[in-house]
Amino acid sequence: MCRLRDTAASGGYLIALGCDRIVADSATLTGSIGVTASYLEVSGLLDRLGVEYVNVSAGEFKEAGSPLRNATPEEKALLREKIDSVQNEFISLVRQERNITGSNLSNATTGELIIGERAQELGMVDSLGGRREALNRAESLTELNLTYTEVETQDGLGLFSLLSAKVLGASTPSLQARL
Repeated sequence: MCRLRDTAASGGYLIALGCDRIVADSATLTGSIGVTASYLEVSGLLDRLGVEYVNVSAGEFKEAGSPLRNATPEEKALLREKIDSVQNEFISLVRQERNITGSNLSNATTGELIIGERAQELGMVDSLGGRREALNRAESLTELNLTYTEVETQDGLGLFSLLSAKVLGASTPSLQARL
């Protein structure tokens, strides 16, 4: 049993495919079943700055996607092939795990975010509702009386918190988290 809250897009939805049943909130941004890859290409900027990129590597496609030089047509074709392959695998998982076919599959796998009722219509989620609905569905599936436990989370230490702690003189992670 999975409960999708605010967003279950792309990787989040891919993880949810492993669940027997999916409950989503009515406004959950669901799906985004698509694959993208991008990078900045800055070779022109390097040229203007008088910076030369030097690369020594083995393998014809080792530098495919490097932001420091233009990709060749062959490299672009290779990257496109990889993206298409991952997309096809994603669609295959949706078809297999959610038993979605035909126009519903085509509509669910455009890469767009799909909200609540439409996700249910397409078969991407089983029902709409919040925590209580998910708990009821799980109890029905397991024939057990279940309870939930709220888990309190803390923000991790990021670069900004580490830098601000250093500047402000904080000496322990607990002080850093409170800054």
